[in-house]
Amino acid sequence: MTSRLAKLAWATVACGLPFTGALAQQPQTSRVSLPGFSISLPAGSVIEDGKQAAGGQHVRALSQDALAGIPHLDNPEARVMWLARSMTYDEFRNQFLPAASAMMPSTIEGKVLHVENVSEGRFLAVFGNASLPIGVGVVNCPVDLGIGILLKLHSTAGPQLEAIQAMVKSVRCAREPVLVDRPRAAVRLSKDFGRVLQPKSQRYQSLDGEIIEILATEGSAHPESDPLERALAAVTQMDLERPMKREWVKNLAIDERADLRPTRLFRVDIPDARSPFYYGELYCEGSGFDLFAKIELQRKNDALAELRLSQIGCPDDKSVEPPEFAKIAEEACRKGDARGCDAKPR
Repeated sequence: MTSRLAKLAWATVACGLPFTGALAQQPQTSRVSLPGFSISLPAGSVIEDGKQAAGGQHVRALSQDALAGIPHLDNPEARVMWLARSMTYDEFRNQFLPAASAMMPSTIEGKVLHVENVSEGRFLAVFGNASLPIGVGVVNCPVDLGIGILLKLHSTAGPQLEAIQAMVKSVRCAREPVLVDRPRAAVRLSKDFGRVLQPKSQRYQSLDGEIIEILATEGSAHPESDPLERALAAVTQMDLERPMKREWVKNLAIDERADLRPTRLFRVDIPDARSPFYYGELYCEGSGFDLFAKIELQRKNDALAELRLSQIGCPDDKSVEPPEFAKIAEEACRKGDARGCDAKPR
């Protein structure tokens, strides 16, 4: 998660892209108004058109007529996502890009071809390979509105870079910032848990040293287990600054939830570590959001990780928000529980 992932220098990541010297032919675009911003997009059939200010996406299959004479990928698509959470450049290059590259099909060697800090709060990249370049961009708007752009259009990296550059620069934030409440997961944790204040996530800590961190994500893309396992290995590798193997990530078999919501639980085993990391997903169908949780236990315990995941609910579910962890620890110490006397929020 954002609070733990390492910040690595990518000075050598950007490599030369195959430019011809002249700008490549690009499809005509028109401006589309979305919650809190507008953007110029190529013509196409709208597959999804979100309207919630707190988060959603606009997806369009690009028109073959508009791409006539332009070499392009199969099934070209533009996808614009937004969420009430911004992203820093370090998070973009050090977390998102390694994970996105790792989620490329296993038959394709995906890597970051170019990464660029365009201006304050705007950055972009092209990842994939020479035959399957994918453009991605991020724009941060006031107040704490993050916009993500994914473009599958050109069949070569140079034109794809030009297209994503133009798209990122075309974003106009609303003159009056859209103030929205960030969606929060419902929780029903045991009484020895308290909340730890974090600006971008929900974080909880127990007197036994367990940590649960939860992020709400735009709810539509549910990748198969194999690419997600590769992405988790990549993120953990960045986090720990040590090599990780894909086979260290296990998709655990878990029981069906009482509320029947789809869910997945992964364990990342780390040799010589006291405990693995657990990552859980909860799909909140119909709400527009999904939840992604990182669960840190004091030792390997799949059953306990599954229990903690079951204590996390979707934003519309009934919730019992615990007090701040500092108050939990202070009260425990006052009652003679030694766990509270030395505990510090982390």
